[in-house]
Amino acid sequence: MSKNNDYHYFIYLDIAFLVTMLLMYLYVIAYRLRFHLDKAAYVILLTQLVSMSARILLTFDAATILDSFILVWGYSITQGCLYYFIFEMKYIAIKIQSQTLEVFKAEKKRTKRAKALVMIGLFGIFTPLMTASLIMSISNLALDKYWVTVLALNIVARIPIILSEIYIYFTFITVFRFFIKKKKEILYSQNNQTSLSARSKFNIGCVIALTTLKIIETPTLIINGMWYQLTLKEDRTELQKQLYQFFTMCFIAVNDFLIAMAILYFYYFQSLR
Repeated sequence: MSKNNDYHYFIYLDIAFLVTMLLMYLYVIAYRLRFHLDKAAYVILLTQLVSMSARILLTFDAATILDSFILVWGYSITQGCLYYFIFEMKYIAIKIQSQTLEVFKAEKKRTKRAKALVMIGLFGIFTPLMTASLIMSISNLALDKYWVTVLALNIVARIPIILSEIYIYFTFITVFRFFIKKKKEILYSQNNQTSLSARSKFNIGCVIALTTLKIIETPTLIINGMWYQLTLKEDRTELQKQLYQFFTMCFIAVNDFLIAMAILYFYYFQSLR
């Protein structure tokens, strides 16, 4: 199979995901919900759609400024949407858990502070530094001359992401377990039972699977990305190129698509209540 054909498969995959997202958005938002969504939901869903659309412009060479910009900013925007969504879940949990208005305000203030730090780390540190390091490493001459600088930018850029990911997934797991507990309490109060329905178990299974994929994604991209970026072009092995292409062009695209569909699914059932 030729290299160009490999690239065509990646393009076809992105187009298939984009068309599916468009059709699902139209069906759920326009037909099923009649555009009855809050502004936050529109921002998250449309931002993910724009991010997926931008992937069509990728050359799959990883050696152009356009590719670097799309990969870094696309990843950051998708992560930002996911972080925002999890913080919105956290706000709902705080509202339910708080016994008094003072407790609610204090917890919400702490959560807003954490949200600001996470977003600053993502868009204020990681995104610009990673963009700069990728641009610097595009040419062999620049990478050979500024290898230490590129390495330093990579390390500094990824520190806030690692810390943010640890905090975000801990928060998500905590909130997710809280909602499952509340669901069981509601079932017990209504039907004197705590057994979840088949659909609820399916939803939980999907969330666990997606969370596992995202947890795998972060360290994999950090290790594989740095290994690829900090290797001179002529020294890159075929296996190294294929792994980089798979994780950046296929694995991330699949994850982003599944998360977009999961968030759409959540907003759909939330709007039905």
